[in-house]
Amino acid sequence: MNATVWLRMGLTLVVVIGLVVVVALLMERWQSRSPHDDDERLGIKITAAFTTYAVLLGFAILFAQQSYDDSVDALRSEAAAATTIARISAALPNESGAGVIASLESYLKADVGSWNDLGSPAATAEGTRHLNLVYQQVMDLQSEDGGAFLNAKAALLDALSDLERARIEREVVTREAPPFIWIMLIMGAAIVLSLGTLLQFGSRTLRLITLISMAALIVIALHTVWILSNPIQGPLPIQPDPLAHLLTG
Repeated sequence: MNATVWLRMGLTLVVVIGLVVVVALLMERWQSRSPHDDDERLGIKITAAFTTYAVLLGFAILFAQQSYDDSVDALRSEAAAATTIARISAALPNESGAGVIASLESYLKADVGSWNDLGSPAATAEGTRHLNLVYQQVMDLQSEDGGAFLNAKAALLDALSDLERARIEREVVTREAPPFIWIMLIMGAAIVLSLGTLLQFGSRTLRLITLISMAALIVIALHTVWILSNPIQGPLPIQPDPLAHLLTG
């Protein structure tokens, strides 16, 4: 991760922790009450809220990690399918697969060239256009070598289907999380930290340390979800190296 990412996370931590400390001190100043019989009940409610949000945040991190891993797997599957197409085309007699190889190279160049715009309408349309050209080249293949050639052509079509499926999956899983998920996570964090200011400790220092630790953990967890939810434009981007390797191989 570059310095900008660390700076952004550091500033977020400072702002959130500062707000939490200010609210906690104001609550302590304005809260002029002695322990009541409902303190235990309040503590149970706060603990339930903390536990619920912790589970929600954990699921969010696991989902983001799975999406990131799926993006990597889809890229590898696409590269494997492209390799299969190139090898079968190169093995066709009389260099009849040269057109397929040329159109496949054009597809890979377009795919790698528009990598940072993956998922945008323009990039999707361009990739589809080049992929259709590969399909057309395969369908135009002609040979007098009956059965063996037909089997090779069928294998090419299967590999093209795998390539297209992997590309679609990669475009789907690399989309950012829906806004309502972020709204839910951020609102949940605000509620949990607000409830945390109601915690009663014998020591002000212990109370502030607890609140600061909670705020830091939540900010770091949300930042982790954001990083994993942006596998292309995020701080830990997936690079199209498997596809680029085919162009140089």
